[in-house]
Amino acid sequence: MLSLKENNPQIVKLNANNYSVWKFKMEMILIKEDLFHLIEDDTPSQPDEKYIKRDRQARAIINLCIEDSQIIHIKYETTAKATWNKLKTIHERSNLSSKLFLLRKLYATKMSEDGNMNEHIAQMLELIDKLKAVGEEIKDDHIAALLLVSVPKSYDTLITTLEARPEN
Repeated sequence: MLSLKENNPQIVKLNANNYSVWKFKMEMILIKEDLFHLIEDDTPSQPDEKYIKRDRQARAIINLCIEDSQIIHIKYETTAKATWNKLKTIHERSNLSSKLFLLRKLYATKMSEDGNMNEHIAQMLELIDKLKAVGEEIKDDHIAALLLVSVPKSYDTLITTLEARPEN
């Protein structure tokens, strides 16, 4: 983990598997450092020295928070926005195969009889978040149904009770 400054929170470096969480934390760091606009807004056609300096700071923060395996993707990018967008393009592929892979993984997720419910829910929510990142929105009632079919038989009584409950 990397601590950017004494008062900054630590962040796990970006790798091939943690983009969604890394992106959220990196956005928070850039907001905290008042640098987020550099990745969100268009680059001015004639940037002044202050802008260039702050852009370099943002780029350095991003580049220092990625694993070595990710450097190849952004090594030659010259602005924070270009660096950010390159990482986004690589990790947020919104093609059909990515969606299908994540959907299959979500529908196949099952909690074992001795599994931890909090960990199971967190695993499902992580997959749902990844699906949102690639443009696939899942409705709350579908999430609830997926959760109910993913728990072991020992939860059947709870499921029956929930299903028999009148809607308010």
